[in-house]
Amino acid sequence: MVFHSHEVKLEQIPAGQPVIFALREPVQRFISGFNSRRRQGRPRYHSPWNQAEAAAFGKFPTANDLANALSSPHDQTKAQAVAAMQSIQHVCSHYQFWLNSFEYLESRSQDLLWIGRTEHLARDFEILKSLLKLPEKCALPTDDVLSHRHLDTDERWLDATGLRNIEQWYRSDREMLENIFRLKRLSPAD
Repeated sequence: MVFHSHEVKLEQIPAGQPVIFALREPVQRFISGFNSRRRQGRPRYHSPWNQAEAAAFGKFPTANDLANALSSPHDQTKAQAVAAMQSIQHVCSHYQFWLNSFEYLESRSQDLLWIGRTEHLARDFEILKSLLKLPEKCALPTDDVLSHRHLDTDERWLDATGLRNIEQWYRSDREMLENIFRLKRLSPAD
């Protein structure tokens, strides 16, 4: 088994090699990614902001603030929101960055051993364990820090405007997920 870094794209893995990965519902991925970067990865990691991220978090202290600003009637605020969305790690990329396109993913369907859902990773991990014939004692970390889970202090909601804006921003990711459902490799969220 070869573990790849977060930046590795599907097309960089040779055809014929089995692939496993997990996906997350786009709105929740945005909120989680925003909060993780706002905390600079802490407490598990320490990944300082780059200059653009520092400007983004200085202007938009919460995920909801940034999400709402995407439809601001003020051109400067809207432009700053777009720049923030394009510069914050874990927020700036779309599934196409890693998977290319649904057509490409479909062309590699024989290589897709397992696609999990972050929303029910514990359940999906049991399927992966079975596929890989891992020992029963093999388990995901349960510690909040080791699991890199949200903190109680993280604001994890979007109002109606913010939700609409983020759904629009990640529309292609939603379409990718819906197409993947058709591959029968990924079950819709419960």
